[in-house]
Amino acid sequence: FPVTIAQQAINVLVRKEYRKLSNRGRVVEAMVEDLRDQAESSEQVEQERQPAAEFDEDWLNVFERYAEDASTERMQKLWGRVLAGEVRKPGRFSMRTLRFLSEFSQADALLFADFCNSAFGGFSPKSLVKPTDVADITTLINLEAAGLINGAAGSGLAKTYTFNNDGCNYIVEGGLAIQIKGKAGDKIRLPACILTPLGQELILLLPARDLNAAARRVAHAIKSPQISEANLMTVKGNVGSTIEVLWSQPAHTIEIPPN
Repeated sequence: FPVTIAQQAINVLVRKEYRKLSNRGRVVEAMVEDLRDQAESSEQVEQERQPAAEFDEDWLNVFERYAEDASTERMQKLWGRVLAGEVRKPGRFSMRTLRFLSEFSQADALLFADFCNSAFGGFSPKSLVKPTDVADITTLINLEAAGLINGAAGSGLAKTYTFNNDGCNYIVEGGLAIQIKGKAGDKIRLPACILTPLGQELILLLPARDLNAAARRVAHAIKSPQISEANLMTVKGNVGSTIEVLWSQPAHTIEIPPN
């Protein structure tokens, strides 16, 4: 009898360790797939030629525990993207983000992804994300309670931009920028829901987010008399190249009465 119980215990432990090993292996496969599929820009390649920071051993220990419990394909691909991002840039994802992801449900992920489709440069204009029924802001409140955004209700948060001496400013994310033009020295205040540091880390993990479409959506949402023009640009270092004029206000004309 004791031998039978011991054998059952051994079988359970062996199966458990095998599952953990299998899960870790699938996470590594997902990482390799992500590294292969993500086309690297020349700027990223140049950065990778520089001496890379070493992985934090504590971070790896925490990551391993979560990865070995990833029993679904969705979670295995998610952890694979996390590891791929950390390979590209060690320190990109905090341990707080790892803990959050371990409890991040698919329903919550879909809500966050929907919000991020209307966000660019770390924020979303409130005009884009507030519901038709202003009283029903449950989704935004839930995202704020989760620590992903600020400014869902009552806080009056805004992004403020000051036009430089050339009458320009830039809203930047990744290798893209929205160039806005106005009167030199003027400030423009954009009521917004702002991504927290946690939210800004998680947005990097959204596989199907169209950054160009998000930039266009945000640029049209911030259209105002203070902004004369908005352009979509690619950014490399300190150099930007316009790829699309998103919109332009008609120039104001002054009628001169006849003599």
